[in-house]
Amino acid sequence: MGTRRSDLILGAALLGVAGFFGMGALRMRYFTAIGPGPGFFPRWLALLLGLLGLAILLRAWLGRIADGAGESWPARDVAGRVVVPLVALAWIALTIETLGFALSVLVAALAILVALGARAPRVILPVALGASFGAHLLFARWLGVSLPSGWLGP
Repeated sequence: MGTRRSDLILGAALLGVAGFFGMGALRMRYFTAIGPGPGFFPRWLALLLGLLGLAILLRAWLGRIADGAGESWPARDVAGRVVVPLVALAWIALTIETLGFALSVLVAALAILVALGARAPRVILPVALGASFGAHLLFARWLGVSLPSGWLGP
């Protein structure tokens, strides 16, 4: 598949997703008595996503692809750097209630760090522990946000 065709498909897909989220956002209140309501962020996100999709469509339709644009599919190592974080987010969504926030994010952070090329355990472990347990400490203890605790308990 050529770069132009894949950009047309991507642009159309982004417009479709933006439309879907935009329709849902229109059913929510934009403002409340105390400020932005639940529809504020999704509405702006849908607008920005739609503009991005439109820009990609226009660029592909007008044929303004950069010189030297090669394959539309990234190399295997580049694809891994995109796929692993997506799989890690799915992992968090599937395990956060059972394992809790800290353990789910710990496993995801370890996977993402390895996928991005970190090789030294003396770097990977502290960063992953800081990302998971540090974020849990910040949000749950200091900011008072209720996070799933899973096996760790409250």
